[in-house]
Amino acid sequence: MLALTSSAFVLLLSACGETNTEEVESELRKDAENEQVEADKKKEEVTEETEDEATTETEELNQNIVDDDIVKIDLLNVERTTDEIFGDSIKVNFEIENKTDNKIIVQSRDVSADGYMIDDIVVFSPEIAANKKIKDNLKLEEMFLDEGDELPKLEENLEMTLIIIDDETFDHIGSYDVNIYLS
Repeated sequence: MLALTSSAFVLLLSACGETNTEEVESELRKDAENEQVEADKKKEEVTEETEDEATTETEELNQNIVDDDIVKIDLLNVERTTDEIFGDSIKVNFEIENKTDNKIIVQSRDVSADGYMIDDIVVFSPEIAANKKIKDNLKLEEMFLDEGDELPKLEENLEMTLIIIDDETFDHIGSYDVNIYLS
């Protein structure tokens, strides 16, 4: 009799345990679904805020700047980004083709925008393997300016000298005065 009562009691506890386990699993599933919904909402909010903080306008130019037996350089476009967090920036995008059998470096010197020297705030020095192409950009960023300085508008023209350097010997193998009219 004692064994029969004990068995009935164990079966009763087992049945209650299954019900509690199912209820707990159901609650956990609901909590996980609610957390996922909340995470998705927050992700949408962050995406909307980010989209509002940064906007980019692209001006397509597609101009050939240089084309000889050493190098071909095409100006693709100018991207102007307004960003409340990181500051405004301008990217002048180029495609460069190395026509030589040696690796080269293309460097900008004496860069000016709309008549104002900006050489100290731009770096342009892409390396291009022999007989290869690269897409690279000359970038002006407000975040790297001294306090109180403004980013040039770059509305009229961009002038610079492009120097082609042999990567192995560091000899200057080409030099090009470039004047890009943007208006």
